[in-house]
Amino acid sequence: MELCQRRVPRSGFAHEVIECSQRRNLLKTSAALIAGGAASYGDTIEARIARHDLKGVYKEDLPTPCMLVDQQIFEVNLQKMADHCRTTGIHLRGHVKVHKSTEIAKRQIALGGIGVTCATVAECELMSSVGIHNILLTRQPTSKNNIGRVIALAKHDPTFGTVVDDPLAAEWLEAAASAEGVKLRTVVDVYAGLTRHGIEKGAPALDLAKKVG
Repeated sequence: MELCQRRVPRSGFAHEVIECSQRRNLLKTSAALIAGGAASYGDTIEARIARHDLKGVYKEDLPTPCMLVDQQIFEVNLQKMADHCRTTGIHLRGHVKVHKSTEIAKRQIALGGIGVTCATVAECELMSSVGIHNILLTRQPTSKNNIGRVIALAKHDPTFGTVVDDPLAAEWLEAAASAEGVKLRTVVDVYAGLTRHGIEKGAPALDLAKKVG
């Protein structure tokens, strides 16, 4: 069977088959080398970013998706929020779901933040892994997996806490914490207008607070 569609004299057929076969092998080898080189290059860039070795790294070198920050605007916003909270007596606990960055969270805390809030257990684990304390999970854990991970976080860091808005979820958390000998900091989430979460204000909220207190 011909490997390359060319009209050649029969006497030159064998030579043409070898030539086309070699060309295709060369292309396959080149493609493999390029792919391997790209992967290696990407790994190198990511490793350099991780260790803050940014000399000679340009925007087009960055793996995507990638967060790019205007440092001047970023610094102004950080300071503006810190100053506002300081003058108004508000204790800021920045929500990391906006940036998902341990470095930004550390900067917020360095400027007066009392901790961070997280929307997911994974975000809590990320923040805890770099030594950030006073982490608050803003969505009550209800699955067996998430409850187990929450208890593990509380066992590792007593300043970690979560919210609850349901008496049954509070019972699950209390049982899991008791089984591990852990005291879990718990905040009652009271309905404030959003339909996604929060227990009804008044007696229901007060009863739940007594339950987790």
